[in-house]
Amino acid sequence: CMDWLRDQQKHGRHETYDEELHAMPAAARDQPDAALARSADANRVHACIAALPPDYREVIVLRELEEMSYKEISAIVEVPIGTVMSRLSRGRDLLQQKLQVENVRRQS
Repeated sequence: CMDWLRDQQKHGRHETYDEELHAMPAAARDQPDAALARSADANRVHACIAALPPDYREVIVLRELEEMSYKEISAIVEVPIGTVMSRLSRGRDLLQQKLQVENVRRQS
């Protein structure tokens, strides 16, 4: 997997951001119920992140919200990069499970 990622980076397979293609339509941005739904979704995600064990929550926040590199996280948390990667993987799995449970609760 890592070899494939390195190969993709070497060949410059980066898509450019197309404002028209990726932007949310103005009508959707301006609808109060759409804004409320986005806010509720963000609150659920934040609540699920807060419910993670501290070791997993820490690396998830640093990587996904603060957009730090594995090396930076490793230095902050004072653990090897491999441990950071392991915690991220397990933390993401736990977060996904918590979000799925939350979605089931919300639908019932």
